Amino acid sequence: MLRVGFRDANATRYLSAVGLVLLLWDHIITIGDEVQLIWSARPSFAKYAFLANRYVVAITLILISYRTLRCSSTQKRHLMLVPDMNHYISGIERPIRCRRAFSASSLIGITSVGTAHALVLLRVITLWDRNRTAMILMSTGFAVSFTATFTTMIVALTNLIPGVQFNSIVHMCVSTSRSKALIAVWSSPLAFEVLVLMSTCWNAFDRPRESHTPLTKALYSDGITFFIVGHLFSLRLLNLILAIVAPPSLTVLGVFFVWAMTTLVLNRSLLRIQKVEYVRRDGPILDGGSSPFGLLQVSDYDIELDEDGEYKTWHR
Repeated sequence: MLRVGFRDANATRYLSAVGLVLLLWDHIITIGDEVQLIWSARPSFAKYAFLANRYVVAITLILISYRTLRCSSTQKRHLMLVPDMNHYISGIERPIRCRRAFSASSLIGITSVGTAHALVLLRVITLWDRNRTAMILMSTGFAVSFTATFTTMIVALTNLIPGVQFNSIVHMCVSTSRSKALIAVWSSPLAFEVLVLMSTCWNAFDRPRESHTPLTKALYSDGITFFIVGHLFSLRLLNLILAIVAPPSLTVLGVFFVWAMTTLVLNRSLLRIQKVEYVRRDGPILDGGSSPFGLLQVSDYDIELDEDGEYKTWHR
């Protein structure tokens, strides 16, 4: 039984490490675009939400991976991935600190999901040219989804926390229990993502006359790629399946990997949209529908890009 627990812990540990490496590599190669396109944008909710989500997720995953990989190097493994608190906790305080760490990482994750969905919501509203009906529908979907996700996570934590203990054999915080509420935790954001996918496709078919513009093409392409490839058929669905069928030692097998990958794809998509909107730093502020980050406005302009997404010409 202990051997199985070690094997499952290693699977979780190294899959999480793969996600972190990919996220950090993408961060490195896109840092120039971030500085040029995001930091120079006007102050807005979207700007600060993007930056907070981009850095908080990376820092959190670094801390988690540091603890778990450090534990692996000394052959100290655990049954459910929670940051190693061994060097900071002693005596009777260990179970309390373990439960706090488990709760904190869970709530940070849910907040990150909500932030990502809020940014996606702004993009979809822009895609619909701030259509009132679309705004009401998507905003309601977001509110219901996030409320359900947060509420069911609290229920799940209430069920899981009593089973979170410090295991002196593997020198880790472990969880030996499951909660069916986790199924709802992963189903709620998935439902919102299906709504966004349907909205994006509906807009694409309903307004084909505008599909020639670079910004609209980018929104369609990134939206469909993000929700089909990134969520519906691989990432978020993986968490849902594991919550249904996996033993406690594999319940979080894909959690941190999925967290890293969804953050990566979201960052890429938003930077690409912003890059399409950014003509040049010394150019005028353009007219038309505003960017999600409030940097430039481009809908009344025809922007021509080269094969690498760089700007060749722009004009009325």
